[in-house]
Amino acid sequence: MKSYLEFRNVILNALVGIKCFTPEKAAELAATEGEDVELIKLGIDSMSVIDLCMDIEENTGREVLIEELIDNPTINKLAKFMSEN
Repeated sequence: MKSYLEFRNVILNALVGIKCFTPEKAAELAATEGEDVELIKLGIDSMSVIDLCMDIEENTGREVLIEELIDNPTINKLAKFMSEN
């Protein structure tokens, strides 16, 4: 099972992949673990949500349900949830 930080980095990289962040912004957030970002504020649409779930799954081997994104609406909350479940 991956740790919280490993899941957080996978999520950040997935957000770069769907063009919500630049690689530089993801690196900045990765270096500041306490900083959090609400996924809804990134302008993610329904197709981006599906792409995000698929990208995370491809890089972790763990299925990500859309409901999990809804219930854990920030990068840190989602990473924590994924590392505990």
